[in-house]
Amino acid sequence: MTSREKARIEALQKFRLLNTPPEQELDEITQLASLICDTPVSLISLVDKDEQWFKSKVGTDLVSTPIEQSFCRHAIDSGEEVYIVHNPLNHMNFRENKLVTSDPHIRFYAGVPLRTEDGHGIGALCVIDKMERILSKKQIEGLKILAKKAMRFIEYKRTIKHQYEKLKRINAQILQLTDTFPGIIFQLEMAPEGKMWFPFISKGITVIHPDLDIEDLHKDAMKAFEVVHLDDVPMLQAGIIKSFQELTMMDMEYRITASHYQDRETWHWVYAKPERLENGNVVWYGTFQDISEKKAYVATLEKIIFDISHVLRKPVANLMGLTTMVDKDSIQDETVKAICQHVTATANELDSYIRVLNETYSEKRDSYAPLDLGRLQDEVKYQDSHEIK
Repeated sequence: MTSREKARIEALQKFRLLNTPPEQELDEITQLASLICDTPVSLISLVDKDEQWFKSKVGTDLVSTPIEQSFCRHAIDSGEEVYIVHNPLNHMNFRENKLVTSDPHIRFYAGVPLRTEDGHGIGALCVIDKMERILSKKQIEGLKILAKKAMRFIEYKRTIKHQYEKLKRINAQILQLTDTFPGIIFQLEMAPEGKMWFPFISKGITVIHPDLDIEDLHKDAMKAFEVVHLDDVPMLQAGIIKSFQELTMMDMEYRITASHYQDRETWHWVYAKPERLENGNVVWYGTFQDISEKKAYVATLEKIIFDISHVLRKPVANLMGLTTMVDKDSIQDETVKAICQHVTATANELDSYIRVLNETYSEKRDSYAPLDLGRLQDEVKYQDSHEIK
């Protein structure tokens, strides 16, 4: 096989047309070719390495023929716009061809090569008759036009296939990204009458909500309320309706009561942007996320602030009392010494507490570990007891 023939075969295979179902557009072209040229047989053949296969056909039951019997192979190799054989019995390439010497007894052939944009001939549009005939210039021109249309359609189908495969790859990549997203990415749709469903929801739902089934949610989004705390359901429903009516962002926090969360209080956050469709439906694009750690973190910080206020109240009161003592007119040396001792002790107490507080807060900030305020106060008391008085 020559390099040119190899390149031609590779070009044909890239179209992925061999042994594929009929195409209405191509069948209509072969029918028109037969009508225009007034021939009983018309074919769109694809010439492979060992056989020619008929992608579209009129007037024959043949599906393919061996490459040795192919007229279209010669049409491709001829380099002519239209390859015409008036009587194959008088042609050295076809006089012993079985399609000539036996059924269907071909006596006339005219074929227009189907060439790719880079010049490779992958097949031909041809008309065949059992009797000799001569095509008029108009018939030949019509055959050439139909061949161009057939090739344009074949190129178009390949482009569509490439784009479809590209979209499939992109879709697969997007799904991989959504499946690894720390939460749930979703598309929620709601009709004016109130019916809701999830056209898309990422597999993260199986992690955050193992009690829910993705297929059920595709059909009925109300299933999602089964895992929401009963006290939070009215708020969540009202927020969805408000977002539907006013196209405001869906931004709500709510509690979860699913069975696998019984050992801790669980909070989820939904954040989504609405878009109204022409049919009146609203589609939201957004995420669900577990914010339980964030909630616990904020609660811990609030407790820290409260405890700081409580712990500092005593030393601050002591300092205020000392200030009152200093304001008195009569101050003896022993009194001054006592005041200094108390001020030093109070300062040490504040310093110890603040130092331990900073260390514990750093641990909490880095790991979200629960803050042991009891340990914090015990360390302060221990360090206070070892201060030099």
